Amino acid sequence: AGTLFIGGAVSLTLGSLLYPSMLGVQKINSAPSRIVATPATGPVTAADRDFVVKARAAGLWEYPVGERALKKGTTRAVRSAGQQLVAGDAALDAACREVAAQLGITLPNQPSPQQQGFESRLNGESGKQFDTDLATTVRSTNGQFLTTIAGVRTTTRNKLVRALADRAKALGWPAGAVQ
Repeated sequence: AGTLFIGGAVSLTLGSLLYPSMLGVQKINSAPSRIVATPATGPVTAADRDFVVKARAAGLWEYPVGERALKKGTTRAVRSAGQQLVAGDAALDAACREVAAQLGITLPNQPSPQQQGFESRLNGESGKQFDTDLATTVRSTNGQFLTTIAGVRTTTRNKLVRALADRAKALGWPAGAVQ
C-alpha cells in the first residue's frame, strides 16, 4: 500500500507541475530566457511567467489543505504546518495576484485536476494517515517548487518577479516542519 501511495503522490506531483501548460502557458525548457514582455520593471521571460502561474496554482490547493491540517492534524507539528500553509499561501497569493496584474499574466482560479486530487485524498483521510500523507505531499510539491524559486531568483531580470520569488523563499515553506 505504501508503494502505491508513493507512486500516486509522484504522479499527482508531476501532474501539478504540468498545470501551467494545461492553462496555455508554454514551458519552454530550451529557451527559458525567451522574452515575452518588456515592462518598465524589466523583461519578463517565459520562465518568469511560468513561475508566477505556478506560485498561484500552489496556493490554490495548499491554502485549503492548510485549513484542514489545522482541524484534522493529530500532532502539534501538523497543525503548525497547517498554520504556516494558510498564512504563507495567503500572503504569497496576494503578492502573486498583484504582480500578475502589473505584468499582464493570466492566473488560474482553481487548482489543477491533480491538485484537486491532493485535496480530495486528504479530505477523505483522518488521524495518522492524514498526517503522514499531508507531510509527504507537501514535502514533495514544495521541494519541486523550491527548485523553481531558486532558478527564477538567479535568472530573472524583472524586479517584480524577483521580489515575488524572494518572498516565496522567505516564507520558509513548512514542508520540513511536518514529522
